[in-house]
Amino acid sequence: GKTTLLNILGLLDQADAGSGASILLDGQELLGLDEAGSRRQRANFGFVFQQGYLLENLPSRENIRIPPLLKGFTPQENDVTDMLESVNLKDGEGLRRPGDLSAGERQRIAVLRALSHGPTVVFADEPTSSLDKDNAEVVLQILREWCKGDPARTVVLVTHDTGQAVRYADRAILMAHGRAGAPFSLEGVSAQDLSNRLTSFTNPPDDDKVHGPDDAPKPPFVAPENRVSQIGRAHV
Repeated sequence: GKTTLLNILGLLDQADAGSGASILLDGQELLGLDEAGSRRQRANFGFVFQQGYLLENLPSRENIRIPPLLKGFTPQENDVTDMLESVNLKDGEGLRRPGDLSAGERQRIAVLRALSHGPTVVFADEPTSSLDKDNAEVVLQILREWCKGDPARTVVLVTHDTGQAVRYADRAILMAHGRAGAPFSLEGVSAQDLSNRLTSFTNPPDDDKVHGPDDAPKPPFVAPENRVSQIGRAHV
């Protein structure tokens, strides 16, 4: 359900009718917006997917330019070059098509595309699942530094790696079997602590299974401010 959740939060999908769901961002209710309103709001979001989903027929630097162009402004060539250099990619890589790049290079291009139009919220759905450890660290550090660069920015990141969570996130939300826990701080939490907590959440006591939080009204989801939020997948 974690991909479904991100798609609903990012206004790519709609919640089931009658679910009582609510998404508040800066005091504005996002669910129930018409298509024009959803499109305007999505212009403030960035998306990083597991496989990148770059346009294979375009040079990588042109992939980066797509969100700004859709938003109505044209990024300067030197701005795109600066973005490439900020993630240790040369302009030569920017001129190559995604199929000619390594997995790590492709995902860095995907992250730059998500950031290129100045979003306030970035949704990242297991963006490092297909990367080796070194490239995964690079991608997460890019997102972390971007988020910390402005208090108005937020990253909502899905991962099943508790080590990544405690290194790069400020808060966590655990998910299992269609349930989502309350957000909690990761300050001072080790990867093993988080793994243990995730196991307990995944396998609650019998009383919780019978009279658990699913029976209680769900509070609205409120997008956090200046946080790299982490949603841990149930199966570690």
